Amino acid sequence: MASLPTSFAEYWDRHARERGERTALADRRRSLSWREASESSRAIARGLLALGVEPGAVVACWLPNWVESYVVRIACERAGLIWLPIAARLREWELQKILERSEPAALIVPDRFHDRDYVAEAQTLVPDLREPPRLVVAVGALAAPGMSLEDVARVGSRPSAPSIPEHPPDDALVILPTSGSTGIPKFAQFRVSTWLLRARAQAELLDLGEDELVVALSQGIGPSIIPLFAAPIVGAAACLIDEFEPGLVIETLARVRPTIVCGVPPQIMTLLDHPNWSNAGLDRLRIWYTTGAAFPPAAAAHLERRTPGIVLTGYGGMDFGGWTVPSPTDPPEVRRHTVGRPRGNTEIRLVDDAGSEVAAGETGEIWGRGPCCAMGYFRDDAATREAWTADGWFRTGDLARYDAAGNLIIVGRKKDRIRRGGMSIEPGEIEALLSGHPKIDKAAVVGFPDPLLGERACAFVVPRNGETVTLDEVSGYLRAQRIATFKIPERLEVIAELPLRGDKIDRAALRRTIEKQVRGAATAGANGS
Repeated sequence: MASLPTSFAEYWDRHARERGERTALADRRRSLSWREASESSRAIARGLLALGVEPGAVVACWLPNWVESYVVRIACERAGLIWLPIAARLREWELQKILERSEPAALIVPDRFHDRDYVAEAQTLVPDLREPPRLVVAVGALAAPGMSLEDVARVGSRPSAPSIPEHPPDDALVILPTSGSTGIPKFAQFRVSTWLLRARAQAELLDLGEDELVVALSQGIGPSIIPLFAAPIVGAAACLIDEFEPGLVIETLARVRPTIVCGVPPQIMTLLDHPNWSNAGLDRLRIWYTTGAAFPPAAAAHLERRTPGIVLTGYGGMDFGGWTVPSPTDPPEVRRHTVGRPRGNTEIRLVDDAGSEVAAGETGEIWGRGPCCAMGYFRDDAATREAWTADGWFRTGDLARYDAAGNLIIVGRKKDRIRRGGMSIEPGEIEALLSGHPKIDKAAVVGFPDPLLGERACAFVVPRNGETVTLDEVSGYLRAQRIATFKIPERLEVIAELPLRGDKIDRAALRRTIEKQVRGAATAGANGS
């Protein structure tokens, strides 16, 4: 009996030998067989080393949801490099802070994507870094500065290129960018072996097989966990969506006939409401796998009535790494109203403000630890000590309770982070930017409920004397700062003073104000007034 692979790279190599011409990865531009994916990752690994990127260095991938990102991930594992994925939707404002703190040896970007010139954007930032990274262009590099990813692979294919071990290093790392209340990035640090444990547990729980086809509707680590980590365990194929345009996604689903579709709840709900929606191509569908936000129970029931797949909503966190999710065999009331039980030997405690466990059925903050969890924050001991207890429990800041059967029910958050469609908005980051607006004296940003996205952001502003501030002005100002579009507040409230509680902004009072207005508007609309 063949021994169990000890790395994802070894799984890729096994599939290259045993099912070499079957599809491993595909996006709308290209597809790779397992043989092609394995060979490409080997060439890129050797090429990066040949170009002077030393083991232990960071390789930042600022790419869309493309096959190249997955191949580079495995190349980094083979070469003992640290893979850092950066969402393509982020702009120069966020990228600069990520690059300054992670100090990558290489930055991999597309030439162009949508209407953006990523090479030009990167070129404005790279020269100002203390140690400028080597710029590598994944696609369309003929007229661009830097090297193309194909060039890197060609260098790595030369006999003179450094060799790589057949068994990648056990201590290979993945770091995932996250941020605190100020928006300053931190990087949750994971061993690849940790993700291997989770991938095996997830493949077993979901009963994954080699004939599966997993669709990832977006790139975030939540929607990508199954295609990125679990699918290679069994040799399943992954189809990657780089642009969530509902009509195009519906066409893609009809063409590829998925068995599992991964995304955040707003994406899946938007598909079902689209005028072109049909069940074409969904005859093999087993699971709608969602993360990042709660899936409304009524919407989950509606989705399950209209399609063959069941809805599974998981809970985790980029900083945390532990996870809970219902089993596919759980009854509908468990799948729709809870996030299930801890998985992969994750341990969960619910504690009060003093760190003591709450009574059964009571709400407490989620603390977690386990073999699937992060090791801490990359090169940030102070932040690690603040987030983790001395005995290894990670303080999530999320509030939850258990039902009578031991399934976790998420209640809310201790902190003020806004979760818009599965994406995090840090109020402090937006407030700091708004403080530079010439017409704004003070600003506070809070979330308000939204039936589709979970939450949206509202900016409360106190104008400078005699000034008038509009939502269009605020939006335009923030766009000029080149922050990600999803972070821009979608509602503006102009007030005379911010409410205080002691010497701090009373965010709860602001949330009550906006929630009352939203409810009032909804009631008026329902009454036809």
